[in-house]
Amino acid sequence: LYTIKFEEILGMRNTNSSVPTNSSVFDLNKLERSVPTWNGLMLKMLTWILDSVIGYPIHVFLAKFNLVPIERVEIEEDPTFYPFWPAPNDSLLKADDVHAIEWQNEFLHNNYKGSPHFRSILDYHKKYLGKVLTPLDVVRMVERKIAQSEEQSPPLRCFTQLNIALAKEAAFQSTLRYEHGKPLSVLDGVPICVKDEFDVKDFSTCHGRSGKGEVNTADCSVVGVLRNYGAIIIGITNMHEMGMGVTGINPHHGATRNPYNDKHVTGGSTSGGATAVAAGILPIAIGSDGGGSVRIPAAFCGVHGIKPTFGRLSPHGTGFSLSSVSVPGVIGNTAADVALIASDSYIRT
Repeated sequence: LYTIKFEEILGMRNTNSSVPTNSSVFDLNKLERSVPTWNGLMLKMLTWILDSVIGYPIHVFLAKFNLVPIERVEIEEDPTFYPFWPAPNDSLLKADDVHAIEWQNEFLHNNYKGSPHFRSILDYHKKYLGKVLTPLDVVRMVERKIAQSEEQSPPLRCFTQLNIALAKEAAFQSTLRYEHGKPLSVLDGVPICVKDEFDVKDFSTCHGRSGKGEVNTADCSVVGVLRNYGAIIIGITNMHEMGMGVTGINPHHGATRNPYNDKHVTGGSTSGGATAVAAGILPIAIGSDGGGSVRIPAAFCGVHGIKPTFGRLSPHGTGFSLSSVSVPGVIGNTAADVALIASDSYIRT
């Protein structure tokens, strides 16, 4: 296990870095050699004595005169906070690759198996290049689909916050780039949604709670990189309140409904994202996963979801920046789409 000092963890949040600068290996052998083993009858007797009325003075006496036979050991290694693992040198996808479109295209072409129901990232990109659709057309279609999902009875309740005006402005700029033959990447013009645990500029981060917090002035690392590649942020998705559940039933924003059967739950806690993808509203949802919060709703809704290895996607700007359990995750229509977003070093900085 690779280690990182607590000061470096705090620094990581400010520098957007999820890679430790100084790593060392924590060796438990020193403790194993120096700590005595108590077992069997001896352990039972010692426990009985210390739990009795005479136990407390005995404990005080032993501690005062340091008579407990435990050797003092100086541990030079830093305690392990995060289970880092170094990235492979031959990583397929590089965040600083100047030929982003080329390697993204190659990756999707080599791995895309096709979706029988909904468009993938590659499908959008091809239609944009072929001038069959424009990003502005797509955002308008997404707007209609969201309205339809809310008008049906019962509503799907995918989203808690929307800003279609900003999405249309981003789509307009993306449309111009395609008209000039200069898309930023295969993600340029692709609509995505983000779970209510990530900081997204011009939206509030509420973690599924009632009310609205302060409006964010900057994106978290994951969303920032996706936006730089041209992805269009449609809105913030519903979730199980505080992520503490796997049903997707939210008392403040309403329960998300499974698009295949509105009498069934979607799973959680990334419930709104899985619903939006499975309903064909958009192809990619950004979520988080600690104990199944991406994988469970993806399975319930019949789409693809992944909890990446810790450190693969930066936690900077999320509600779990100092957690080694919850990590950013991805839900998508195809395995290739999910793999592209979660690829090593792609959204690491």
